[in-house]
Amino acid sequence: ASTKGGVDIETVAAESPAFIIKEPIDIAKGLLPDQIRRVAHALQINKPELMAQAEEQIANLYKMFWETDALQVEINPLGETPTGEIVCVDAKV
Repeated sequence: ASTKGGVDIETVAAESPAFIIKEPIDIAKGLLPDQIRRVAHALQINKPELMAQAEEQIANLYKMFWETDALQVEINPLGETPTGEIVCVDAKV
């Protein structure tokens, strides 16, 4: 994950690696709730009502990754709509 949306993630990784949010996942345990919260917080989602939505989106992304046996799930961006919803706007699986 990264707060630097709208740009090529490989460029961010090469030029500004501090902006890449990494969370190692134990394959036997899966993505844990505290890990989901850390990612949502690192994405600077600070409103409580949006945090719950972001956590749900992150959990659903991992679920999709796992259940489809994907190599990668990429969204850009994760955004807030004018009506206050957190959504995955564009995706690549």
